[in-house]
Amino acid sequence: MIYKNIVIMSKLLKKGDTVLFPFNNSDGTIGKLRPCVVLNNVLDLGEVEIAMISRTQRRGVARLIVNELIDLNSMGLVDESVIYLDKVNTVKDKFILKILGECTPNVMKRIDEGIVLKYKLPI
Repeated sequence: MIYKNIVIMSKLLKKGDTVLFPFNNSDGTIGKLRPCVVLNNVLDLGEVEIAMISRTQRRGVARLIVNELIDLNSMGLVDESVIYLDKVNTVKDKFILKILGECTPNVMKRIDEGIVLKYKLPI
C-alpha cells in the first residue's frame, strides 16, 4: 500500500498531538497506519518522538489505557485504546500523515507519569 505523504512543518506539531503514521512492524517492514502520540518535538532537526496507539492490549508491556469518552473524542480515536510507552520511535515530521487531535491534560499527565515509571527517572 502506498501512502500519500502530507508534509507538516515541525512547528505545527506539539507534545500531546495525536497523529497518523505508518508505524513499522518489529521486523522493520512497513506496518499499517496507526495513531500515535507526539512525546517530543525536535524543531531544529525536523523530527518528532512518537508512541504507538493501538486497540489491541498486550500483556507485560508498558502501556497506558485511554478509555474515557472525552479523551477519545479529543484525541481523534474511535474506540478504547492503549498508548504503548515502549513502542516509541523518532521520525522525520514529513512522514506524519495527519493530525488527528490532541491529548487532554489528564492523559498527558498520565503519559508523563508512565514514562517516569518506565524509565525510572528521578522526580
